Amino acid sequence: MDGDFFLRLTDVGREVAEQTYEKHCFFTRLLIEAGVEPKTAEQDACHMEHVISPASFQKLTELYQKDHPNTEPTENGRRFNAETDPAD
Repeated sequence: MDGDFFLRLTDVGREVAEQTYEKHCFFTRLLIEAGVEPKTAEQDACHMEHVISPASFQKLTELYQKDHPNTEPTENGRRFNAETDPAD
């Protein structure tokens, strides 16, 4: 954090933050679609985004994409790749 209270991230730190947010969006959407109340879905997604392995997350997004071919798995349009994206 700098003198103006801004958080500065390294390139790797920014990538990890973006991946975590991607997971958060995915799990929030999935839980809401499953009928979970939005507030609860948001809270649960906060936990899930940190504990899932990159490989498992990729498999879930691929499965979601098969069932929802015209919808990106995450709202930001980014596609996670377990082989090229660093883990949390």
